[in-house]
Amino acid sequence: MRTRFLRGTTAENNSLTLPAGEIAIDTERKAVRLHDGTTPDGFECVGTKAYAPPVGPGPEVLQAGDTQLGYYGELSNTELFTPSQLRSQVGLSAGQSTPGSVATGWLKFAYQGKILFVSKQVLNRSWSGNNIFRANLEALNIVYGGQSAPLVTKDTFQFIPRLLTGGDADPASTSGGEWNDLIYRVHVDDPTGSNWAGYTNQDLDINIPDGDVATSCQEYHATSTASHVLRGGYRDSPNSIFTFETSQSLGGNHYAYWRPVLELVQ
Repeated sequence: MRTRFLRGTTAENNSLTLPAGEIAIDTERKAVRLHDGTTPDGFECVGTKAYAPPVGPGPEVLQAGDTQLGYYGELSNTELFTPSQLRSQVGLSAGQSTPGSVATGWLKFAYQGKILFVSKQVLNRSWSGNNIFRANLEALNIVYGGQSAPLVTKDTFQFIPRLLTGGDADPASTSGGEWNDLIYRVHVDDPTGSNWAGYTNQDLDINIPDGDVATSCQEYHATSTASHVLRGGYRDSPNSIFTFETSQSLGGNHYAYWRPVLELVQ
């Protein structure tokens, strides 16, 4: 006699509430969910052989959200990389480190099934104009990530370095991407209402007038295809968490900054 149970991905299991005693199979995590009739997503039964993907350094339990959109918390430079260690590993010698970046930490997220570490503050300011800044990052393959990006290593973990996404597409015509999904949710003025952390502009190097800080993102701009998207600049004070600008519109040498993302290789 063959018994079949409900089965599906982690996200599909997370949306289930089944009668007491019923079982569902998580095909993604290779685990069993036991339900009690009231608890959303049931109780995961994990044995010694159940699949548990690594989540990397720092906090191991989600503080908010889920594996598709969630927040683990903050970890220090010593737990991951100091700015100088990371610059050395990716081969970034141009530019100038930002004064406050030496003591900054990392924010750890779950996003679309991946584990991302985002620098809490910007680490390098632009050099010789924003387009040259972008060209330096592209030459090192640390804009988009993917197979061409250099892997960086911490203990037994490997990471793909890249930039945040900050627009609705590439090229982008309006704001979106990981900036809206992740940075909004840890900011004190979070428009989504999630309130994962409550960091201020100063905490995150956003809207800092003495440094003209703006985070360089992956996308080029739809109406200015020679310019890339910048988020979190000084132009819309005091609400610069929402700023969506281009490097060309700002000009000068002070606006495009490197806020690296490290994507855990699982």
